[in-house]
Amino acid sequence: MYRVVKELREVIQKNRYRSQLGQRIAAVYGRDSEKYMVLIAALDLVAETHDKGKRKNGELLKSHEYAMFAIAFIYCRIRDLSILLAILLHDMYEDYPEIWQIKIIGERFGQEVEKIVFALTKPDERLFKDRGEYEQAIFAKVVHGGAKSVQVKCIDRLHNMLTLYGDRDKQIAKILQTIMFVLPLSVRSRFLTSELMLATAEQVSKLKLQQHN
Repeated sequence: MYRVVKELREVIQKNRYRSQLGQRIAAVYGRDSEKYMVLIAALDLVAETHDKGKRKNGELLKSHEYAMFAIAFIYCRIRDLSILLAILLHDMYEDYPEIWQIKIIGERFGQEVEKIVFALTKPDERLFKDRGEYEQAIFAKVVHGGAKSVQVKCIDRLHNMLTLYGDRDKQIAKILQTIMFVLPLSVRSRFLTSELMLATAEQVSKLKLQQHN
């Protein structure tokens, strides 16, 4: 049942370093190509911006973007440059607005990348009356950003489901949000539906086992 999930984890594990991703990019585009240079620059930018910051589970912050890139480029075989760049830059505006204003992303990487990154940036939660309204706004913004934004969001959430961490309540909230919002987007766009369903089902099974232990 979880063969696909295992395959995804292997893809991520075998391509978790900049050098490994660089080799993959070079094999497709060639080291002298503009696409290679732009993607390598974005990989380095992610590492430089995050520096040595870590996620709450101990992984380096850049590992999330690198894993998403591996899923997109190697597993999904996506070659659309705007999607690949948006994957690497999708948290920059939200996490580092003082450095990476949305206009700067557009000036450096193009309007299409700017559009996707903006669609994936969460709105200000203070503008909404409750959590439910806020979550609806998050995903309405993604949809408004178009098909490419939906694809990046699905890849983002797939990696979240493959590496779910935190206390039980937070894990349950993330799973429910995936079922309520992300999976319907995946089904409508016909993109990574089986993968998201299996990764989510695996996390549900783990929580059930923890409950009985």
